Amino acid sequence: MKCFLPQSDQINFQHFWFKVFILCGIVIVFFPCFAQDTTFIHQTLTPLEQVLNMDGSVRLEGDFHGALDVRVWQMRTGSDGKPRFLRNSETIDVVPEDSLWDDRFGVPGMNDWVDALAVIGTELYAAGRFTTAGSDSANYIAKWDGTSWTALGSGMNDFAVDPVHALAVIGSDLYVGGEFHNAGGVSADYIAKWDGTSWSGLGSGMNDAVRALVGIGTDLYAGGESSTT
Repeated sequence: MKCFLPQSDQINFQHFWFKVFILCGIVIVFFPCFAQDTTFIHQTLTPLEQVLNMDGSVRLEGDFHGALDVRVWQMRTGSDGKPRFLRNSETIDVVPEDSLWDDRFGVPGMNDWVDALAVIGTELYAAGRFTTAGSDSANYIAKWDGTSWTALGSGMNDFAVDPVHALAVIGSDLYVGGEFHNAGGVSADYIAKWDGTSWSGLGSGMNDAVRALVGIGTDLYAGGESSTT
């Protein structure tokens, strides 16, 4: 006994198997690309380091939208409860002595590098590339009094990417060397003095960057790229 499908059903049946055949062909052609070449998948991922701040926190104020490649990173929780990311090679084992670290400087600290430190009495001075200390504006130099950060007047001008390179102390005076032309609004070429209240220049200053400062007794020694004083 033979069964015959109506002509319309035969056409639909043929269309069904034609679609199955096409789908199988697509799978055979493209599956090896996904299975063997993982770079096909990862081309749309942005390296995580492109959206990280220097402390490993995620920079969220930009306009980035997309997926991130986190394959060589691990997440840690900072003291502020926010996530921070370290490369796998930067893993640090936790030991009991970690509890001895002093967290008095608080969060968020500076917003960029600190290149030099100096102490006068109970006060710590920090200088570098930052423009904020704690939550306050501080142009490249700031003071920590044991409780909070404060700016030293209006600080240095932004003549260079790295305006302050060196600090030195003589008595109660703080000497600052770097790449700047004024300190606290006062003319000071590459070297200046903070007396605890105000800024002043040192004579005509230098004609190029000051990279190092040392105080010996009442004398100040400066080294760098300057050829005149």
